[in-house]
Amino acid sequence: PKPEEDKFARLIRLTCDDAASRMWPWRRKWRVLEEWTNGNFQATVDNVRNQIVQKPGKPRAGFGVHLNVMRPTLNIWVAKLMSAKPQAMILPGSTDADVVAAAAAAQRVGWEWQRHVMDMDKKSEEFLWLLEQKAFVIWKHTWNPRAGRRLEDQPRLQRDPDGNPIQVIGLDGQPSWAYEIDPKTDQPFMDPAWSGQNELLTLDPEDYLFDLSATRQEEMMWEAHVSEMHVAAIGNQFRDENDQPIRVRPDGATSRESIGLGLGYGADLTNRSRIRDFRQTATVREAWCKPGADPYGPGPNDVLRLAR
Repeated sequence: PKPEEDKFARLIRLTCDDAASRMWPWRRKWRVLEEWTNGNFQATVDNVRNQIVQKPGKPRAGFGVHLNVMRPTLNIWVAKLMSAKPQAMILPGSTDADVVAAAAAAQRVGWEWQRHVMDMDKKSEEFLWLLEQKAFVIWKHTWNPRAGRRLEDQPRLQRDPDGNPIQVIGLDGQPSWAYEIDPKTDQPFMDPAWSGQNELLTLDPEDYLFDLSATRQEEMMWEAHVSEMHVAAIGNQFRDENDQPIRVRPDGATSRESIGLGLGYGADLTNRSRIRDFRQTATVREAWCKPGADPYGPGPNDVLRLAR
């Protein structure tokens, strides 16, 4: 990366780590609730090491049965809330018959698009589950240029060191784009093209970091989404200045975290209730900064994504 981007990336990493540490009073509650929902009722908080650990104590004599009442209760609440699904409405701009008919048609198409393309039923269920379990959830709306309908393959453009396409003057005197040529076939390399698609992701509150000095969302100077992604998926989603998949190395460690299955399973409860294999994944931080808030940023409304 460029020196100013590398400096900003280090700033984002330090800022996210500091925010995650300061959010421990909230995160410890979310993690305990997550463990209890999964049936691990021996989970408790160690405020000295800032970890979730197994509750100490000797096993009681005899045979005991622990019933998980939290998960069935949450399932019932979510099912009741899902029974009243939101409806998309498009109001006509006038009483003209053609305008009213167009609005009705657009409403039907929009609702079908939300249900089948955006998969709103599943997204709503995920949203309500986290909302009932942790009382805090985030929806992240993004545009994925490499999703949607598959289009005709496009020739790969040549780019300069700054990532800008190179133009050449043809024999007819007209400018045209320069393409990367395959030496084996003497033809341009062809890359797949997509129509693009809106995507809606349901974020766990632990994966969302924000400016803790703000009292309202309008006052936030920055927000960040921290996630673990497979290195191949990172290359598919994030591109360099030449529009080529970026290459990152995995974090290179294996962490066995709480599997949260209740009795009969001993596990390290340091982090989230799942097993992660960092040998093939890397940490991705997507940061959004308010214009003027980033001292090393490239400009207003720009988004910097950092993968390490």
